Formats: sequence, structure tokens, C-alpha cells
Amino acid sequence: MREARFGTGMIATMVVGVLSACVTTPEPSRPAPAPPSAEQGGGSGFEYLWLVTTQPSEARQGRDWSARVDFHGAPIVRGRAVILYARHLGDFPVGGLHQVFGRPGALEAHVAKIESDLAWMIPDPNYDGLAVIDYERWDVIWERTANIPSELGPDDRDEDYRDDWRDYLLSREPDLMQRLSRPEQRDYFKRTWEEAARTFFLATINECKRLRPRARWSFYGYPSRMYDRRETPPGVFGYGDLTHEASRVNDTLGWLWDAMDAVTPNVYQPRYTVADRRPREGASENTPEENREFIRTNVAEALRVARGKPVYVHIWACYDQAAGPGLHRTFVNDLNMRQQLEVPGEAGANGVLIWHHLDGEERFRELQSYVRTTLAPIILDIERKRSPAR
Repeated sequence: MREARFGTGMIATMVVGVLSACVTTPEPSRPAPAPPSAEQGGGSGFEYLWLVTTQPSEARQGRDWSARVDFHGAPIVRGRAVILYARHLGDFPVGGLHQVFGRPGALEAHVAKIESDLAWMIPDPNYDGLAVIDYERWDVIWERTANIPSELGPDDRDEDYRDDWRDYLLSREPDLMQRLSRPEQRDYFKRTWEEAARTFFLATINECKRLRPRARWSFYGYPSRMYDRRETPPGVFGYGDLTHEASRVNDTLGWLWDAMDAVTPNVYQPRYTVADRRPREGASENTPEENREFIRTNVAEALRVARGKPVYVHIWACYDQAAGPGLHRTFVNDLNMRQQLEVPGEAGANGVLIWHHLDGEERFRELQSYVRTTLAPIILDIERKRSPAR
């Protein structure tokens, strides 16, 4: 924390205090557990890890729909990856960081709860697969954090994260705020948010590592997915040549890349890819070349920040919400699925994490049909082409 630049503000001092109390110094790094062998998955060595989850209420009644999906001969591996949603790991502040740092003892309570949560989510203390923490309501980067104005109070589950953080600091340090110019205030809001986010993330992953030391820990969706965001020039898909503002921002997150044992970005499909015609003007469509570049450069950026650590790419059988209400949650076409499965391997990733969520028998039957007709045949075809001739 750059306290000297901020003055002697209460929040800066508070964040440093919490950091020293709750974020333990990581133990010397140990070699990551070996990934599953090629014989457990695809013969090419590229891994297809099953990360489909079942609604807990269904699983508790003996209906684990994810476990019932038949892979129809595709070399998909179960049991080597688990995702821990925010509601299942500690006391994640859904409404924003002010809900932790504005309440004495809240961070300590969050860390304490992790032990019982892991006893349920990862009961085997020797589990050595991937463990992905899914904390995605807000971002560790201030500018990448959503801010949807709301009239609700600071304890509500709305998405005015930056407004709530500003209000929190203004209420706690009114004298300091009066001494700072508007640009200095903006800098203070950003820096204290990012330091608080770092404190919270490190406290979480360090406790997870202490309790399940053989697992390979990661945070979902970092580095952030780029398609045609403001952090890259117009006309650039994904991260481009990795020299733009998006990559420079990621370079400020060295502490995050150091903390994770694997890097797990997502390339959920934001457009409907068409190969037999030009994308329609104004439609949520793209060309195969544009979509391939989006996937390839997002994987390339993950490999860059991973600095030799494994990279596993989250993929989804449905279109992302960025595709619009007409496509969101509908199954992706064959071309979009093939590129999600094929391009990460071509770009150098270790494997893909096949994600979906099943909340009942109808969703299970839909996914099972998609696996049989689309997912499994594509994987088998890719593996035939990748594997050396026998």
C-alpha cells in the first residue's frame, strides 16, 4: 500500500493492518502436482476436464446430473477439477469490498469459514486436481469493476460497487477527502480498492492452500476476457499482439499470477460465428477468423502472465450473455464449439475446462443430447488429428 502518497488516511492504515493480520506469507513454492497423464484423457496429452456442476439441492437428493452424463467415448476426465462458487467458499462480499472492510472482524470470519466449506466441497485433504475459485461479481482492477447506479443501500446485492466504495471512504475519511483534489480522490479510490481486493484474494487463496496444499489453486476468469474492449484499439479482437493497454493492466497483477498455481481464463462465446456468409450488420455475429483470433489471443495472454504455469481454458456449451438475449444460454453451433476445443490447444494451453450447470432433469437431458451429437464427436475428431499415427 502506497500510504505515503495517500497521506495518513484511516483506510490506508486499516488495509495494511488487515493485510498483515490475515494474509500469511506463502510457504516456499513447491513443485505443482503432476497433471493427469495422457492415458487418463486424450492421447495427444491435451486435457478435457469436466467442470459441469449440479444444483446442490438436487445433488443432496441423490440426483447428481453431472455424474450421469455419458461422454460417448470422448476422452473427458472427471474428478480432476472443481469450481468453488462464491456462495460456497467463505463469506464473499456480494455487494462489494466495503462489506468486508467496513465491518470489524469480517475478513477474519471469511477466512475462518473456508475450512468448513472445503470440508464439504473438497473433502479429500490430499486432493491434487485443479481447484478454481469463482469470485466474479467484482474485479480486482478498479476500472474493470462494474458500476450500475442504484438507489439501494450499501448492504444490498446491487452492482454499484465503485459508488459504494467511494461512499464508504467519504464517510470514513471526510477530512482527508476535503484535502484531496478530484483527481487525487479518484486515484485514492482506485488504489485503496485494488489494495483491498488484493488483501481479500490473497487471504482466501492462502487459506485454501494451507488446507488443501496438494491442489492446484486458481481464480476463475483471470486474466479478464477481451473481445473488443476499450483497452485495445478498434478492430483488435481479444488481446491483439499483447502490447496494448489490456496487457499493461494485467502486468500490474504480478501478485495474483504469483499466488495462483494455474491460470484459468474463459473464452465463452460472445458472438454467433458464421462461415457461409458475412455477419449481418448490427447482429451479434462474427467470422471464423475473428472468433479464432479472439480465442487465440486470450489464451496467448494467459500463457504470458502464467510464466510457465499450466493454463486451462474455461469453455461453455452455450453463448455468453455478451451475445445478447436471443443467444444467451442457447447451445453454441458446431463451429463455435470446435474453435473453443481446438484453438486453445493450438495456442499452447494445457487443456480446457468444460463448464455447465445442471439444475434438473430437463437440463441434464439437453446437455446429454448436445454431448452425444456435438461435443463428443468434435473432441474425437480433434484427437484423431492431433494424436500421432499408430
